[in-house]
Amino acid sequence: MIKKGHRVCLNYDMKRQGTVLEVIFEKPKHWLVGGAAADRQVCLVKMDDGEMLTVPINDLRPEW
Repeated sequence: MIKKGHRVCLNYDMKRQGTVLEVIFEKPKHWLVGGAAADRQVCLVKMDDGEMLTVPINDLRPEW
């Protein structure tokens, strides 16, 4: 489980590493037949090069 303060890398570019600053729950913007989908988790990540990214938690992997 990824939490605030963890070191992570991107699944699609493992050379880019950073630190999770905040985990955010976003409300869904679409509706399904049975109602709304569950809240989506995204992370605010400060990359080692100084860039700030908002990344879905599924696109992150803990750094080993």
